[in-house]
Amino acid sequence: MMIQLNPARRALSGAVAATLALAACSPNDGPLAARTQLLSTKLAISSPGQTAGGRIAVDVRTEGTSEDIGGLQGMVRFDAAKLRYVGQAQDNGTILYVNAKGAARGELRIAELNPDGLRPRSGKMVFEVLAPAYIGSIRYEHEVAATRRTLAQYTRAEDGGIMVDDAMSVPSDARVMDLADWKAEAARMDAARGTKGTIALRPGEYRLNLQYGDATLDGAVNTTDAVYIINVAVGLGEIIIGTDAPSRDAVIAGNPVPYNVGGPLAPGIEANGDRIINVSDALGIINEAVFGNQPVVGDVIAGRGARPGAGARVTLSGSINTNRLLSKDTVYQLDGIVRVNGGATLTIQPGTRIEGNTAFPSISALFIDRDGMINASGTALEPIVFTCTGTKVPGCWGGVSVAGNAPINSASILIANNPAVAGRTLAGCLAAQAEGGGPEYGGCNPDDNSGVMRYVIVEFGGFNLSANNELNNLTLSGVGRGTTMEYIQAHGGRDDGIEIFGGSVDLRYLYLTDNSDDSFDYSEGWIGRAQFVLVSQNPADGEKGFEVDNTPATPFTVQAPWGMYGEVWNFTIVGDLSTDAAGPVSGNSVNDAIHYRRGAKGVLRNGLLYSSPRAILVQQTETCGTDLGGQKFVFRNSTIVDMHTPAAVVNPSSVAGTCGDALPLDTNATTGTVRIAAGNPFAAAPASAPGRISSALDRNNPDFRPLATFSMSNAAVPVSRNLTITSTGNPGGTTGTVLSLTRPEFFDASATFLGAVAPANLSKTNAPWYAGWTRTATYSNP
Repeated sequence: MMIQLNPARRALSGAVAATLALAACSPNDGPLAARTQLLSTKLAISSPGQTAGGRIAVDVRTEGTSEDIGGLQGMVRFDAAKLRYVGQAQDNGTILYVNAKGAARGELRIAELNPDGLRPRSGKMVFEVLAPAYIGSIRYEHEVAATRRTLAQYTRAEDGGIMVDDAMSVPSDARVMDLADWKAEAARMDAARGTKGTIALRPGEYRLNLQYGDATLDGAVNTTDAVYIINVAVGLGEIIIGTDAPSRDAVIAGNPVPYNVGGPLAPGIEANGDRIINVSDALGIINEAVFGNQPVVGDVIAGRGARPGAGARVTLSGSINTNRLLSKDTVYQLDGIVRVNGGATLTIQPGTRIEGNTAFPSISALFIDRDGMINASGTALEPIVFTCTGTKVPGCWGGVSVAGNAPINSASILIANNPAVAGRTLAGCLAAQAEGGGPEYGGCNPDDNSGVMRYVIVEFGGFNLSANNELNNLTLSGVGRGTTMEYIQAHGGRDDGIEIFGGSVDLRYLYLTDNSDDSFDYSEGWIGRAQFVLVSQNPADGEKGFEVDNTPATPFTVQAPWGMYGEVWNFTIVGDLSTDAAGPVSGNSVNDAIHYRRGAKGVLRNGLLYSSPRAILVQQTETCGTDLGGQKFVFRNSTIVDMHTPAAVVNPSSVAGTCGDALPLDTNATTGTVRIAAGNPFAAAPASAPGRISSALDRNNPDFRPLATFSMSNAAVPVSRNLTITSTGNPGGTTGTVLSLTRPEFFDASATFLGAVAPANLSKTNAPWYAGWTRTATYSNP
């Protein structure tokens, strides 16, 4: 007999409803509007009046759908003073996974899975009764459920309350199961179906022909993959892998749902762009193992097919002055400096590999001249990779340099004013030549378009020719805001990761890793914006996270046509644990997270600075002052965590006076954790920050997500600002002309968190934007 204790269905609590307010639909299930039934969930218990010392069984029931539910996920909450969790039990064919880490405080995160549909009493949780009146202290909070065949997802459900099922037995063998138990159980279930597989527990290698669903990278789609993904879904497994390199991959191979068949989005990406690993992914995988013929699952992931053969190599040299297409079935080798000019566009297919020839007698590099364009639009599954031939070491080739026709201020290698470029710029504004013999740049058009670089990895580029005369991994000189620069990794550069010389280019989603000198360097009147800038420095070879200059000319005041007004929101800079790391570049060691100098102005907001010898060094009085246009240097809404020398969190020793409200200074810091807030620049934060960032210093599998418990109250809403500045020359007329630069909105205003990466959710199942397509210090893409 079943007794309904609370027949009235209640809406979810406000907190839960706010989090889970939207129901998503699988493409196989049709529009959400066509679904007339609403999922209802309830907890069933074996007895409402068990005495202290006795045991009860609990399971989750669903109703209200025309198709069986094959998987569900959520949280069981209970009063730990009245109930003690004993363990779990399940019948054949059902997988019930319970994360019991929070059991002592009355929290169990659960996921239940059965490709034949969940049945009453199949997955049970057993509790010991500690005190009476326990029935009102237990509840289920729904997160997601999926129908067993079509994988229609329900992220919203009515709470059906609690029911009594006195026919439900209380298993005597219930126990807390761990990964070893599930490894054995998965092997048994696979053997029963005639399949086999193991959950790999050691780092492996990149696998060609990898299929969606093969999350354990063992060459088969089976129950072990589903079990691993459930493990991840309830927070007992980690998803951050840097790329598909180690022996498990939840980010791409283990995240096939939503299927997105025939749509613009790749599999696994939600309608809002998020990548969430949950029970729906596990159900899609086990459906393939049991029934076969599922959409997406079992298909080879784009970019995981056979590599170009030994004969598929083409050499590029000299100039490319007519439109040229580089295809992913060929490896392209750069012999010497290759220039794109004469109005030509170099188009590069997703997944293409371009290699600078290390053995060539002179430097090999790719230069996009200011009358050329690049269209390198990769994808998260198939990034475009620029690297070198042979052994991969910093400086094994010269990198990529893009020149444009946007304004600059005075530069170190000034030349005659720029020429006119048809369709790009008028003549008569400041121009310069890039360091290292790079292309000429600069012009009169802040809206200039040099093309697209998206989902691009530039690795081991750069070259030190002489002091202050270098090539970088990626150099952007006079590039205009009509250019698209997003999802770019600059790794292992001999000099800077990305260096910007003037211009107005906007950038977002930059992953700057292991670069020998500065990771993000900008100067010469850059008036662009950047958001989501993630810096990870090499402990053995690195210098500054950000280096910001105005001009090398003295005095360090506004230079023609204007000063330095770069604006950066949502940035993370990770240093290292040592204080004396010296790299192969003479004098290089990780030191200042940020170095601002030479009269530069601009904005730094929503930053997270972690583990550096010093957070910020400010030099020259002009940096702290207000320029002719009323612009200041503003550093706000940021947090500094675990600096090596707490008393030197900020070092303004070379500044005459202080920067006042332009730069918040703290001369009384006693810990390495300092908060910068708009109202109280250096309000005290907790003295230590272990665990605030998931795993920022792990160079094998770094995870830069702040933990869900890390306070984001210090963050501000990113908003673009227009600039009113005073020109000291072209463009804009005569000296003293007031210019109002109206800039279109660029920032993602929903990023009200600190740092470059959104915080992890409670179960850490939200994949950050850099995961799955970038490389780590110990692993490279093929």
